[in-house]
Amino acid sequence: MSNKTTTSTSSDEQVVEKIRQKLSGVNEAEDKGVVYAKSQKVGSLDWKNPEEVQDYLENLYVEYSFQCLNEKIPEGCHRLANFFENIRSQYTEATKLYKKNCDDNKYGKSCLTYAKNKSLGRGCKKDLQEACTYSFLACDEYKLTEGCLNSGICLSEGVGGSVVNVKEATRYLNLACDDKNPYACLKLFKIYLEGAGNVEKNLPKAFEYTKRACDGNDLLGCLNASLMLRKGDGIEKNIKLAEEYRAKADEIRKETESHREHYPIVFGEQHQHHK
Repeated sequence: MSNKTTTSTSSDEQVVEKIRQKLSGVNEAEDKGVVYAKSQKVGSLDWKNPEEVQDYLENLYVEYSFQCLNEKIPEGCHRLANFFENIRSQYTEATKLYKKNCDDNKYGKSCLTYAKNKSLGRGCKKDLQEACTYSFLACDEYKLTEGCLNSGICLSEGVGGSVVNVKEATRYLNLACDDKNPYACLKLFKIYLEGAGNVEKNLPKAFEYTKRACDGNDLLGCLNASLMLRKGDGIEKNIKLAEEYRAKADEIRKETESHREHYPIVFGEQHQHHK
């Protein structure tokens, strides 16, 4: 195998993502991340040389195929599916491989990605019930934070025909929030701010969760915390602290706009921060 390939799953997936961005034709003036990626080298790869990029892609494909089909390495199958999806736009092949790698090889990341693809109808027929089933699997069996977040959404919103049980949803959302997923903390904030299902309204808890979202550098988390402190909603009014949270929100907004940051897609809905 070529020494241009890498053995780290996270590194491989970062390389795939950078190459996907390079091939997407994104305007350099609009995305500093792509400008940076194009100016870098991965190993001996020259990003400015199309032939070297293509050669590297072929090396990746051969390496991942060998890992998956010959060596039966679950990580290799996940990499291969990721390659199909993000480099070749072969979504059907990718989604089938994610499912097989989850079902047969018990690889949690593939279960989670399959759940997301089923929620979006990406390379398959959209099926929210199956998306929820595989999200529960990703959380319960493999302790993957995003699986816990999605499981909480299934239970709190009745996604895919799930029986609504908001109290049970908070258990899943707490697993994700405790693992520093700010969107899960925001979902808990909303539940306790308004009260939902079999969970009563609790403003002090709502504040604690939006504060935790802010601690995770979430714009809405900081804005909500600032507003509650300014109004004294269920907590002691504190204008000075409210201004501090607002200032942090402004910093996050500038950072977000500077890097054109994208937020995760959850069950077909893109989570966006609103001005």
